[in-house]
Amino acid sequence: MVEIDQPSFGFDMTVTTHVRYVLTDTTINSVIYDEIIVAPHTATVGDAFAGVKRLRLANEGSGKKNIEGLLEKLSKLKINKNEISVVQ
Repeated sequence: MVEIDQPSFGFDMTVTTHVRYVLTDTTINSVIYDEIIVAPHTATVGDAFAGVKRLRLANEGSGKKNIEGLLEKLSKLKINKNEISVVQ
């Protein structure tokens, strides 16, 4: 996580996560994907009356949207399935 923007207080709380994802081809030591995904999410009083819970919901929503953004970008990469292996 590169950065997270969170409000201190408010009725509508918007949290924005900035996460850098790097995908590397270890066979040739080359970076295939390197991007920062920025994902905001707003939780309102209608979602939760308590400010602490609203902030938690905004954090969770932003994290989820960030991962969804990564998966969307990865789905657009042109990589054959026989070129992929998992290093453990």
